[in-house]
Amino acid sequence: DRHVCGQGGMVFESTVAVSRDSLVDGALVFLEPRAPALSMPPRAGKGPRPKPAAVLIDQRNCAFVPRLLAAERGAPIRLRNSDPVFHNVHLLDEQGATVANVSMPLVGQEVQAFLADRAGRFSVRCDAGHKWMHADLLVFDHPYFSSSKNGRYRIPRVPPGSYWLVAFHPVLGEKREPLEIPAKDDPTFYQGGYLRE
Repeated sequence: DRHVCGQGGMVFESTVAVSRDSLVDGALVFLEPRAPALSMPPRAGKGPRPKPAAVLIDQRNCAFVPRLLAAERGAPIRLRNSDPVFHNVHLLDEQGATVANVSMPLVGQEVQAFLADRAGRFSVRCDAGHKWMHADLLVFDHPYFSSSKNGRYRIPRVPPGSYWLVAFHPVLGEKREPLEIPAKDDPTFYQGGYLRE
C-alpha cells in the first residue's frame, strides 16, 4: 500500500510529540481516588449527568489517530477509515481477548462498532498487513480525564476530595502525584500545569 503508506519514503510513527519547551502532547491525565476502596464521586454541580461522549478511532495515513484515546464507560465507539486502502480495527482487552474486530475496506467508511461497557485498558491494532498500526483506548468509570493539548489539560467539575493525579503516556509511562481539593474550593474545574517530558 505504498500509494498511501509512505509514498515518499519511510513512515515514522509519531509516538511522542514534544514541543521546544519539552511539553508533552497527547498524554492522558486522569484522577483516581487516593483510597483504593473508594469509587469516584459524581461530578460537582447541578443538573442531570450528561451522556458519555462518543469516541472516534480514525485510520489516516496508515496510522490510528489519535494514538491514545479515552472514553467514559457507556460511550459509543465509532470507527472511520480515511484511507483508500483496506484496514481493520481489532480491539483487545488486557487479557488479549477480542472485544471487536471490524473490517473497513472503503475510504470514508464510518461505523459505530460498540459501546464501551466496561472500564480498563484496551489495545487497538490493524491486522490487514499494517503491523505498525496500534493505539490504546482507556475506558473509565468516571468522567475525570483529559488529553493534553500543547502540554495543557483541563478536568471540569471535580468535587472536593483526595485524589491521585495520573499522567499516562504509552511510551513515556505513568507519573502520579497526590492532589487534594478542599471542600471550600469552587469545584468548577481543576486545571493543572504543564506536562513535561
